Amino acid sequence: MKLYPRLLPLLGLLILPACTTAPSPDLTRVYLPLWIEFGSPIPPIRKPARIDGATRVEILFENTFFTAWPVKAGEIEVFALTYLDDRSREIQGLSIEDKRATTPEGVSVGIRYGEIKHRVDTEPVSSLGWGGYLPLKSGWFAIFDEGMAEGDDGTSVQRPVTDDSRVVALAITKRLVRNASYRNPKAPAERSLGSLPLYIRRTSTATEAGPKP
Repeated sequence: MKLYPRLLPLLGLLILPACTTAPSPDLTRVYLPLWIEFGSPIPPIRKPARIDGATRVEILFENTFFTAWPVKAGEIEVFALTYLDDRSREIQGLSIEDKRATTPEGVSVGIRYGEIKHRVDTEPVSSLGWGGYLPLKSGWFAIFDEGMAEGDDGTSVQRPVTDDSRVVALAITKRLVRNASYRNPKAPAERSLGSLPLYIRRTSTATEAGPKP
């Protein structure tokens, strides 16, 4: 039987619910819509997210501008990302800011780096103008937005990720995967978006943490 490569992620999703167990009892697995995949087009009926009447744009720490398209994964809101003004509307990645979303490593938006660094075997990668991103074994990236500071010589310097730095988003893009693999051989390889494990936490204090003051 001949299997087409683009169908393999869909076949994987059909069997995952029967064989996947959550890493802890208070986590429930959620699944992305079947049309969410690298290179797949956003359906014509979908509308981009808007903020104050304007199309929501994600810069995502790598000087690349994306249009954000809201998608529901169970109860969690996920943003599919396409290059800004790309008429093909091909998906280049995902971004999540919903605090209820968590990875198998227990990483969620709002959690401090000091709370999760013992759970991962990678270090934050510095990203000029943001602060850094942390590659996770599950395939997701934890994003930190530390911004810039003024150095002793008056020039702008990157603020490093510290134990008090909070995760502002979970994300993945092709460029993130490539950059992380280049800098760290332990970083996860590119995989199907539909195969990325994602959970919703029913009882947690970590996901209720507010943004960094």
